[in-house]
Amino acid sequence: MSIFQKQASWMIVDSNETPGGLASTDVTPEGFVSYRGILFDVGGHVIFSHYKYFDDCINEALPEDTDWYTHQVSFQTHSFASPPLEKWVPYPFQNNIAVLDKEEKARCLDDLIEAALEARVRAPSDKPKNFDEWNIRNVGNRLNKIFKRVAAPDVKLLTRNVILGKVAGNWGPNSTFRFPAHGGTGGIWIAVAKTLDQKRTRFGVHGTVTRTDAETKKVYLKDGQLVAGKVAARNF
Repeated sequence: MSIFQKQASWMIVDSNETPGGLASTDVTPEGFVSYRGILFDVGGHVIFSHYKYFDDCINEALPEDTDWYTHQVSFQTHSFASPPLEKWVPYPFQNNIAVLDKEEKARCLDDLIEAALEARVRAPSDKPKNFDEWNIRNVGNRLNKIFKRVAAPDVKLLTRNVILGKVAGNWGPNSTFRFPAHGGTGGIWIAVAKTLDQKRTRFGVHGTVTRTDAETKKVYLKDGQLVAGKVAARNF
């Protein structure tokens, strides 16, 4: 148990029987966690952390190497392309278009260069109206179409990689991630909840909140219990 858990006054109440809130893994009515090997994760499903306290909490809950799979991030282009492009592209996508077909590489480079030239003469006051427009300004129309969300690329590096037919390779700590070997994303938070003081957690019907009073910082539960504190935080 962490120093925070020992010293702070806290309680977790959740009407859901399973800990995790929106970071959970759905189970089908038939009782299967997965269908043909696909997990039904809800909410964020990849953990990228550079925060020691958070990492320590996760490692305390799932301490064994066999608790985790380590994956390398890659992307498949067919999701947004037309016609479909059945091609796996290493992370980060925008730096590795060298693995695409020649025609596709040329289309991406044309639009990237055009976007870079337009950025040079664009007035600072000319702000994008939405995410789609922001992304097109960064990467051009074609990359925006075949892969909707990418960071602003290094056009010189990208062009060099295309000419040399080179893959950018490892791109920082986010190029790999851990994923639980059992139970999907929800399995992480179920395991974390087990490390908490069970007297301070209420999951299920007896954790259902019927009313909150922000002024008095009181929370009324379905079973009639009243919880009072200095601060009340809610997760919707």
